[in-house]
Amino acid sequence: MLKNNIKIAWRNIIKRKYESLINLLGLICSITFVILVGAYVWEVHQVNSELRNKEQQYILQSNYKKEGFGIPLTSIGALPKALKEEYPQLVANYYRIDGLTCIVSHGEQIFEEGTVLGDPTLLDMFGFEVFAGNSTTALTKPFTVVITEKAAQKYFGKIDVLGQTLEIKNFKGDKQPFTITGVIKENTQNSVMQLNDAMKSDIFLPIASESYFGRSIDNWQNPYIASFIELQKGVTPEQLAIPIQDLVKRNTDGEFSTNYSPDLKPLKSYFLDDNKGAVRKMIATLLWIAGFVLLMAIINFINITISQNITRLKEIGIRK
Repeated sequence: MLKNNIKIAWRNIIKRKYESLINLLGLICSITFVILVGAYVWEVHQVNSELRNKEQQYILQSNYKKEGFGIPLTSIGALPKALKEEYPQLVANYYRIDGLTCIVSHGEQIFEEGTVLGDPTLLDMFGFEVFAGNSTTALTKPFTVVITEKAAQKYFGKIDVLGQTLEIKNFKGDKQPFTITGVIKENTQNSVMQLNDAMKSDIFLPIASESYFGRSIDNWQNPYIASFIELQKGVTPEQLAIPIQDLVKRNTDGEFSTNYSPDLKPLKSYFLDDNKGAVRKMIATLLWIAGFVLLMAIINFINITISQNITRLKEIGIRK
């Protein structure tokens, strides 16, 4: 029976070539769309997946009762360091970044780059592997710089560039050579190197060079520093609420501390949850569309195939 049905179906395909081809192409396109959606869903779930200790890491952001005190994306520059120093039983590590736009050059290669000033904890805290250099000391000295493989290829055409220099201008127009002390291996997209479209970088500068750029990260009057903290195992974000409020109350004026409250976002899911869960909503929409398209294509393919078989069987019956 099955063999006869297959023969009948094949004859119908040969007899109605164009109709069968269109039907088959519709099914193939639907399956291809589903595969592409699946690939996208898998890719976005890989963001931040390779970060070390991501289960305990959070982006420290802010909520303000009134506007004008700061922005939600960032926090007080001095706060993460103070938490680590005064509450080591709660906070295991921290990393802070101050985004800069600088003119970076090497020979004839001159580009305006998004760079970041940050703590020397960058490599060890998040587990970024380096092609060359010492991950613990790479960002401890002034006028040193850590770059990604992508930046190394861009400026030098190779990745073995440890000890080479990049010239970086500050906002006064002064130019200073920065010695490359580390080259980060290529890794999956993450919210440390790319917190958002405006704060992404392949060039990482040490906080020890902040005076050269006229910046002050470790400052209780600077609420514009992007901050990451790593909690001790077993510690929950709720346990930081009172310590944070205490530190802010002691180190800022009463009006600021009254209007400020911390907002800790889990780093492991930050990309999916950011912007009111826009990526999650996109994934859900695409999955519904993909499921519907595939279901309709399968139903259409089966209906047409059955219809063709019935027509063929009727033709055979009439002939008999």
